[in-house]
Amino acid sequence: MRLFCTYALSLVGVIVLSGCTHIQPAEEASSTWYDCGKAGTYEARLTDQKAWISPAKQQQWIEMERARSISGRLYAEGKHNNFLYRPHQARLQLEGNQPTYCRETVAPIGTTAQATPDQPVIWEARGQSPAWQLDMYSDGSLTLKTGQQLRHFSGWRPLEQGMLVKRFKLNGNQAPILTQEHVGCMDPVSGQRWPIRVLLDHNDQEWVGCGRNKPQSIP
Repeated sequence: MRLFCTYALSLVGVIVLSGCTHIQPAEEASSTWYDCGKAGTYEARLTDQKAWISPAKQQQWIEMERARSISGRLYAEGKHNNFLYRPHQARLQLEGNQPTYCRETVAPIGTTAQATPDQPVIWEARGQSPAWQLDMYSDGSLTLKTGQQLRHFSGWRPLEQGMLVKRFKLNGNQAPILTQEHVGCMDPVSGQRWPIRVLLDHNDQEWVGCGRNKPQSIP
């Protein structure tokens, strides 16, 4: 049974959704936040074939299916709702209104708990040029922070399991590939020696850093 959403336009031009409470994104979908100007801030959860779009703090999702496009990755629901994804930017159209161009942003205040699990960090990696940090939590989820952007991933799957080299693909659309080399590494932040050299393939770039099991504090 397909569920439909109803829409209302607030006084400031932000779309308010209702009737979508039973629609939930897939667990493997990656999360990215977008600033859509006067239309407000939206969260997009993406897989290769589906997208879920919600205005900030509403948690009322519009589910869209992958559609044909010659420019970027297009998702659509009916004739009036669509989301065109490109790296670092997007175009959103709801209820036949004029398309709104959006840029990636950080999660708004009050919603960061959704992007950062309430779990202890058990493994961490970080690097410079550009500065980035990858944290793995006890429930298997991960967050990747690059500059002002924070992305959440539900987990990862192994691609290669060697004695000294291990490769993993993070869950989600446009998710990075993580390579762990057990050769030792000098952490550029602390100057300490960490046991794992890390390579992160992200947006056609290779970022280098160091990784380790997170030291647990003693209560």
